[in-house]
Amino acid sequence: MTNVSQASERMVVDWKNFDVARNQTVNFQQPGATSAVLNRVSGSGKATEILGSINANGRVFVVNPDGVMFGRTAKVNVGSLVASSLNASSQEFMEGGRAYSGEAGSGATNAPRYLSLQGGQGTVRNEGRLNASGTVVLAGPQVANTGTIRATAVTLQAGDGVAVRMDGSNLSAVLTRGRMDALVQNGGVISANGGDIELSAAATGDLVRDVVRNTGVLEAVQATTGAGGRIELLAPISGAMSIGGKVTGASVKADASPWSYGGFAGPELEYEQDVATTGHDIRVEKFAQVKSVEAIALATDNDLTVNGRIDGGSVWLQGDDVTTQGRIHGASNVNIDARGKLAQNGDIIADTAHVLLRAHDIQQANGTMTRAGDYIRLDAKEAAGGTVRTAGLQGKTVYVRGHDIQLDGRVRASGNVHVEAVEKNECMDTCIAAVRPGGSIVQNGSVTSTTGDVTFTGYTITEYPDVTSISQSGSLVQSATSQTRAAGKVTVGTRRAEVGNIQAGQAIVVTSPSTTLIGRLAAPEITLPPGALNIDGNVRIKR
Repeated sequence: MTNVSQASERMVVDWKNFDVARNQTVNFQQPGATSAVLNRVSGSGKATEILGSINANGRVFVVNPDGVMFGRTAKVNVGSLVASSLNASSQEFMEGGRAYSGEAGSGATNAPRYLSLQGGQGTVRNEGRLNASGTVVLAGPQVANTGTIRATAVTLQAGDGVAVRMDGSNLSAVLTRGRMDALVQNGGVISANGGDIELSAAATGDLVRDVVRNTGVLEAVQATTGAGGRIELLAPISGAMSIGGKVTGASVKADASPWSYGGFAGPELEYEQDVATTGHDIRVEKFAQVKSVEAIALATDNDLTVNGRIDGGSVWLQGDDVTTQGRIHGASNVNIDARGKLAQNGDIIADTAHVLLRAHDIQQANGTMTRAGDYIRLDAKEAAGGTVRTAGLQGKTVYVRGHDIQLDGRVRASGNVHVEAVEKNECMDTCIAAVRPGGSIVQNGSVTSTTGDVTFTGYTITEYPDVTSISQSGSLVQSATSQTRAAGKVTVGTRRAEVGNIQAGQAIVVTSPSTTLIGRLAAPEITLPPGALNIDGNVRIKR
């Protein structure tokens, strides 16, 4: 057993070797919880190997540029722990860190103070049990956890530079420099009771490999005061992200879009010349469970694939192409934004609020259900031939908008249903494209409004520099087996229409100049355009 007594608030110990064998124990006796000891290992040529126990009532820093490894028999019980293979300055540590330039000004007395960790080649790995009443920070070029980490807050950060905030009651860390081989991964258990969990990798270069990977358990429990409970997975420069295992927090965020860390008066992430200009893929792996009582937000400039299950208070997904295979559930709302294609192959449920799906093309697979306690809105890009293919939709109101729309499943609303095929043209002096026939609506399934109206419209929006015109266009084709029912009115307002089976509680109004009736119409009042092609007996005025 080794006892290290610390008389002052900060202390530096230079070690040739800070290995702790399996049956050894190192006890740090410190003045208080914010007292800090820096254990600097240099010149050993190998990673620090901790297989035994470390106990401390304050903050313990272990720094070795050749690496730091906690073995399976390691047991650490401290106030806070920083383990890093990035080097630290003894002088900067003894001064309590330094103030970075920012809003408060460099060197200002009210500016946060950070200890700079930079440069190193070794890996930081935990296979044992790390326990802290405060914060655990693991930082290096590659950081991995396959053991158990329990603390108020946990940060795993991979890069060539990290700044650790020294002032205040709790430690925190910020990435400041990236490197090509950065990788952070968790295959064990990380639990933050009342605090936050962050896994970040600042990987440079246009990488397609994973730089942030979770296959284990991330659990951030919200404190009774309402603070904390956030889980963040970040790839702020480059590289893909894989989310597996179980991720549970008050809020969950995953971001693989290029952006900079920007402290109000703190350090910022340095951008190298080879930094990618777009984000990289995010994958929620099969059998993964991502849960949050508040918000779940997954965002990237590249592709986003959800193969597992997502359950949140609210859910927001953003990507280039977005593909969902697993179930997505929001206690309030679900929002999905795709710049390209949204392929929905699993159910999307919003209990009390809305489901909003926006993309260039929206494709819902057969058998999938989209259900909302309030409205459902599907928006495809009308200006560039955006398409929508629906399966099952159920909400208070349903709104479907795009260039070409295919209703294959059941659409059911207690209120109104609006289906709009839109052609949008932006013109200068002339607009040849304005003569195009517009979009289309094809209905193969049923559309039902139990208390409201159903409206099918098609129109062209032509925007000139000084004026905007709107004209009726497009087509509606209802198959002979389709059914449309409304407690109120059913309106068809495309330029061309093949009208199927419609039943309305108040009225059916068809304004399409070219109309063919291929099904049966029943309502107290039916209005058809002159010259509508009619089959005898298929129009019934239902008093």
